Amino acid sequence: MRTVTQCYTAAGVPQEPNGSGVFTLANNTTYYFELSEVADRSGLSVHLIYGSTLTAAVTSEGSNEDGSVTSYNDGAAGEWASTAQAVRNLAASAGGAMDHHADWMAARMRYKVVVGATGGGTLKLREHGKVRSYP
Repeated sequence: MRTVTQCYTAAGVPQEPNGSGVFTLANNTTYYFELSEVADRSGLSVHLIYGSTLTAAVTSEGSNEDGSVTSYNDGAAGEWASTAQAVRNLAASAGGAMDHHADWMAARMRYKVVVGATGGGTLKLREHGKVRSYP
Protein backbone atom coordinates (compact mmCIF):
# COMPACT_ATOMS: atom_id res chain seq x y z
CA MET A 1 0.00 0.00 0.00
CA ARG A 2 1.21 3.45 -0.83
CA THR A 3 -0.07 6.92 -0.08
CA VAL A 4 -0.39 9.00 -3.24
CA THR A 5 1.88 12.04 -2.89
CA GLN A 6 1.92 13.47 -6.43
CA CYS A 7 -0.79 16.09 -6.86
CA TYR A 8 -0.97 19.09 -9.18
CA THR A 9 -3.64 21.64 -9.98
CA ALA A 10 -4.90 21.84 -13.56
CA ALA A 11 -2.58 24.85 -13.90
CA GLY A 12 0.41 22.62 -13.05
CA VAL A 13 1.04 23.91 -9.53
CA PRO A 14 2.41 21.11 -7.31
CA GLN A 15 0.58 20.48 -4.04
CA GLU A 16 2.19 19.21 -0.85
CA PRO A 17 0.45 16.83 1.56
CA ASN A 18 0.84 17.11 5.31
CA GLY A 19 2.95 14.56 7.20
CA SER A 20 0.11 12.01 7.04
CA GLY A 21 -0.33 12.31 3.28
CA VAL A 22 -3.47 14.45 3.49
CA PHE A 23 -3.99 17.22 0.92
CA THR A 24 -6.05 20.34 1.58
CA LEU A 25 -8.01 21.18 -1.57
CA ALA A 26 -9.34 24.66 -2.37
CA ASN A 27 -12.76 25.69 -3.69
CA ASN A 28 -13.28 25.87 -7.48
CA THR A 29 -10.08 24.02 -8.31
CA THR A 30 -9.31 20.90 -10.36
CA TYR A 31 -6.59 18.57 -9.10
CA TYR A 32 -4.81 15.59 -10.63
CA PHE A 33 -3.33 12.77 -8.55
CA GLU A 34 -1.12 10.33 -10.49
CA LEU A 35 -0.87 6.81 -9.12
CA SER A 36 2.47 5.06 -9.28
CA GLU A 37 1.55 1.41 -8.71
CA VAL A 38 -0.32 0.82 -11.96
CA ALA A 39 2.30 -0.78 -14.22
CA ASP A 40 2.16 -4.57 -14.50
CA ARG A 41 -0.84 -4.87 -12.19
CA SER A 42 -3.64 -7.36 -12.57
CA GLY A 43 -5.76 -5.47 -10.10
CA LEU A 44 -5.66 -2.03 -8.55
CA SER A 45 -7.48 -0.65 -5.53
CA VAL A 46 -7.71 3.02 -4.59
CA HIS A 47 -8.93 4.12 -1.16
CA LEU A 48 -10.18 7.70 -0.87
CA ILE A 49 -10.36 9.20 2.63
CA TYR A 50 -12.03 12.61 2.78
CA GLY A 51 -12.94 15.28 5.31
CA SER A 52 -16.37 16.57 6.27
CA THR A 53 -16.30 19.72 4.11
CA LEU A 54 -15.07 18.33 0.78
CA THR A 55 -17.55 18.46 -2.09
CA ALA A 56 -16.02 17.16 -5.29
CA ALA A 57 -16.54 15.05 -8.39
CA VAL A 58 -13.88 12.35 -8.75
CA THR A 59 -13.06 10.48 -11.97
CA SER A 60 -10.33 8.00 -12.75
CA GLU A 61 -8.56 8.35 -16.07
CA GLY A 62 -5.99 6.22 -17.88
CA SER A 63 -3.33 6.82 -20.49
CA ASN A 64 -0.91 4.74 -22.53
CA GLU A 65 1.13 7.84 -23.41
CA ASP A 66 4.64 7.93 -22.02
CA GLY A 67 5.31 10.42 -19.23
CA SER A 68 7.80 12.19 -21.49
CA VAL A 69 4.95 12.86 -23.95
CA THR A 70 2.18 13.96 -21.60
CA SER A 71 2.11 15.02 -17.96
CA TYR A 72 -0.60 14.04 -15.53
CA ASN A 73 -2.08 17.55 -15.55
CA ASP A 74 -2.16 17.61 -19.36
CA GLY A 75 -5.56 18.63 -20.68
CA ALA A 76 -4.86 17.87 -24.36
CA ALA A 77 -7.76 16.08 -26.01
CA GLY A 78 -7.28 12.34 -26.04
CA GLU A 79 -4.13 12.17 -23.91
CA TRP A 80 -6.17 10.86 -20.97
CA ALA A 81 -9.42 8.90 -21.17
CA SER A 82 -12.04 8.21 -18.53
CA THR A 83 -12.10 4.66 -17.21
CA ALA A 84 -15.24 2.55 -16.82
CA GLN A 85 -15.35 3.57 -13.15
CA ALA A 86 -18.37 5.79 -12.50
CA VAL A 87 -17.92 9.38 -11.38
CA ARG A 88 -17.79 9.45 -7.59
CA ASN A 89 -19.40 12.46 -5.90
CA LEU A 90 -18.12 13.37 -2.46
CA ALA A 91 -20.73 15.43 -0.66
CA ALA A 92 -19.55 17.18 2.51
CA SER A 93 -19.64 14.21 4.83
CA ALA A 94 -16.42 12.74 6.23
CA GLY A 95 -15.80 9.22 5.09
CA GLY A 96 -14.07 6.87 2.75
CA ALA A 97 -14.65 5.14 -0.55
CA MET A 98 -12.93 2.24 -2.29
CA ASP A 99 -12.49 1.91 -6.04
CA HIS A 100 -11.40 -1.37 -7.61
CA HIS A 101 -9.95 -1.50 -11.11
CA ALA A 102 -9.88 -5.18 -12.11
CA ASP A 103 -7.60 -6.28 -14.93
CA TRP A 104 -6.08 -2.82 -15.20
CA MET A 105 -4.18 -2.64 -18.48
CA ALA A 106 -3.30 1.03 -19.09
CA ALA A 107 0.26 2.21 -18.50
CA ARG A 108 -0.76 5.15 -16.29
CA MET A 109 -3.66 6.26 -14.13
CA ARG A 110 -4.66 9.55 -12.56
CA TYR A 111 -7.56 10.66 -10.41
CA LYS A 112 -9.18 13.93 -11.45
CA VAL A 113 -10.80 15.76 -8.52
CA VAL A 114 -13.00 18.76 -9.33
CA VAL A 115 -13.79 20.69 -6.16
CA GLY A 116 -17.07 22.62 -6.01
CA ALA A 117 -17.54 26.36 -5.48
CA THR A 118 -17.78 26.03 -1.69
CA GLY A 119 -16.46 22.49 -1.29
CA GLY A 120 -12.84 22.80 -0.21
CA GLY A 121 -11.58 20.21 2.24
CA THR A 122 -9.15 17.36 2.81
CA LEU A 123 -8.41 14.25 0.76
CA LYS A 124 -5.98 11.34 1.06
CA LEU A 125 -5.57 8.59 -1.53
CA ARG A 126 -3.95 5.20 -0.91
CA GLU A 127 -3.26 2.74 -3.70
CA HIS A 128 -2.60 -0.99 -3.71
CA GLY A 129 -2.10 -3.33 -6.61
CA LYS A 130 -1.64 -7.03 -7.21
CA VAL A 131 1.27 -7.95 -9.42
CA ARG A 132 0.67 -9.93 -12.57
CA SER A 133 2.02 -13.44 -12.49
CA TYR A 134 4.14 -14.52 -15.42
CA PRO A 135 4.93 -18.12 -16.41
